Amino acid sequence: SYWLLAQIAYDEGRLEEARRHIEKSIEIVESIRSLLRSETSRANYSSNYQNYYNLYISILMRMHESNREAGYDIEAFNIQERSRARTLQELLS
Repeated sequence: SYWLLAQIAYDEGRLEEARRHIEKSIEIVESIRSLLRSETSRANYSSNYQNYYNLYISILMRMHESNREAGYDIEAFNIQERSRARTLQELLS
């Protein structure tokens, strides 16, 4: 899976590659999630994939360590907020 490839690349310090893989895996997860009809199903499905977002944030923050001017920290913050907003929306539905 793309998530596993992202994890391996991250562990080996190949951050650009890790980022590409995690973005692809999140794209797939979110497209499948959008096909689910019930809010409960979407919430349950999303909770199973929270570690994808955590890895994405870790990749971006590690990229930030090597290039503090590139805005990776802002991207990581936005990913975290998007993930939290989606979780809250699903809890309220």
